[in-house]
Amino acid sequence: MNQILSITRFSAPENPKTEADYRNITREQVSKSKPLPRIPFVILISAGRAKAIGPIFSDAAIEEMAKLDLALNDKLAALIPGGRQIIVAGTGHDIHVDKPEALIAPVGEMIKQVRESHPVIREDRTP
Repeated sequence: MNQILSITRFSAPENPKTEADYRNITREQVSKSKPLPRIPFVILISAGRAKAIGPIFSDAAIEEMAKLDLALNDKLAALIPGGRQIIVAGTGHDIHVDKPEALIAPVGEMIKQVRESHPVIREDRTP
């Protein structure tokens, strides 16, 4: 049974059409990838985004999904040394639209980190 699951779990169709098809391709790529480098890495997530899910799920299920979401994003951030997760309150899916400052500040910090660690990269790009 495990052998069947491992084959079907990572097999991707020849002509992917759905999000699920591409998810399988991504899984294959991730399973074959090397460790991630040390780069500035920030995950922005909307606080309470699980609550935006329709009334299909119970309150307990939504709470459990929110916990899993946080745990998975923490795990993702931990894959890269120095990676971090920022929870943004008062936003929906479009954090960059709802609260652009929540995106601009971490991006500015990452640019500063890169410039400080690589002095060749400067603001002045004039010839």
